[in-house]
Amino acid sequence: MIKQYLKLLNLSTASLPNYLTYSRIALIPIYVMLAPWDLVFLNYLAAFILTVACVTDFLDGFLARYWRVTSKFGALIDPLSDKALFAAVVIVLATRYPLYIPVFCLLLVRELVIMGLRVHSAENNHRIQVSSFGKIKTIFLDVACIFLTIGSASQAFPWVGTGFLLLLIATVFSLYSGWLYFREVIDLEAAENWTQNHDEEPSSSAAIS
Repeated sequence: MIKQYLKLLNLSTASLPNYLTYSRIALIPIYVMLAPWDLVFLNYLAAFILTVACVTDFLDGFLARYWRVTSKFGALIDPLSDKALFAAVVIVLATRYPLYIPVFCLLLVRELVIMGLRVHSAENNHRIQVSSFGKIKTIFLDVACIFLTIGSASQAFPWVGTGFLLLLIATVFSLYSGWLYFREVIDLEAAENWTQNHDEEPSSSAAIS
């Protein structure tokens, strides 16, 4: 069914995940224009935009794996678009909730470190899978940012208090998953160095003899 609609739109299963990533990038400036005003209607609209962006974050990776159309470009641009979206949301929310700035900064530094490790791993042809803790972190963080974007626009639900609680939970998962990722990168580097050193030993001894 989906493939038939894609043919009507002159799209392919190989290109759809990347187009979803592009759409997420395109939604970032829209969110940035709507959210800072902290007005009821604009808050709900910005929260809707953010929700759509978060859904595309799930769909692009899921469809790429389901249709087996993963690519090096997609593996690189997807996390970069995620980090760009997160940075934009954090900057906007930090202006609204200055008391939460230390938490936002901690999360932002973690994301920057992980992005650097991803680039380093890609350059060394290391493929590191996202842990389940990272996926849980993403869910809590997405919902927290959506709730904080709505803010005090509606009194029917404690959006800010619940959002901050979810943000703290996301921070715990974020730091732990970041540590797991960092440790895996270190282990791969150590294993590669060990292999290289042992591969060089026979040639060195042969040269001596």
